[in-house]
Amino acid sequence: MDDYNNLTEEEKKNYDIKNLGEGVELVGYNGEDGQVDLSQAFTKSSYKFDGIDDYVRIAYDGSRKVDVKDENGRVLESINEKEYLARNGFTFEFYGNIEKDEDTVDAHTTTDGWWWTGLFGSNDGVIDDSTDISRQCALEFMVSDNYMETGGILWRAGLETDIFSEKSDPRYTYNQIIYLTEEQKKKIFSSNDSFYFVVSLDTSRVYKEKNGESFYKYSIFLDNEKLGDFSYNVRSWDSFCNNGLKAMKAFVVGRIVDFNVFFSKIEAYSIRLYNSSLTDEQISSNYEKTIDYHNILESQ
Repeated sequence: MDDYNNLTEEEKKNYDIKNLGEGVELVGYNGEDGQVDLSQAFTKSSYKFDGIDDYVRIAYDGSRKVDVKDENGRVLESINEKEYLARNGFTFEFYGNIEKDEDTVDAHTTTDGWWWTGLFGSNDGVIDDSTDISRQCALEFMVSDNYMETGGILWRAGLETDIFSEKSDPRYTYNQIIYLTEEQKKKIFSSNDSFYFVVSLDTSRVYKEKNGESFYKYSIFLDNEKLGDFSYNVRSWDSFCNNGLKAMKAFVVGRIVDFNVFFSKIEAYSIRLYNSSLTDEQISSNYEKTIDYHNILESQ
């Protein structure tokens, strides 16, 4: 995005989408000629999604290799990127804002009357067909102001039912929900306010054992405030790795499939997915650097 923002208006017209990165595809953002209009996608400091048909698809088919290093930085082996994620977990970071308005309420409301915005999801290739509403993203990060009547931060890895973790939705146990205060929800769902949201799951070691079950640990942050450490059932993660992760073809920003197709009206300043957990100190450092960098872009 930085390279694009430095181009002249004439250069922007001829900008090759491939310059956005390997495997990145912009869908929607159509100009008058029916081609992708990058000026609809970018500002000097953000990516924009209209909540109607805009989204970004990022290839993730397991073809890349990741080096496994020891504590001294020595490479021990190179393994498939999906295997690396399975061993170590992930960290998802989002910085930006969402907009809830009359144009998007119906498009984001489920048959249960819950309103949500999907920030990031997975794609197994089949759910590219927007007419197939019977499917769900195996990996998903969302926010809602009224889910289960209370609302909060939602995420999931896998679709296995009847496996309970500490924050499992009692009806859809694969959904993890962290309830928020009214003040926290007001900040997230105010289009004039931005928020910074992090989920970090460590699958490199078992966090605790209880009632014959083993659990990993994940942490939730909102605007550099840690909301807590929570336990996640090892069997849920194993099921995700053996099914959803293996089938995964891409990551998607701005569009999720959850028994329906939901496009998200968001302005994203920064979105990152790491194939490992991060420490509290690393998350805090990322927060400070990301905010500082965004402020610099805004001031230019």
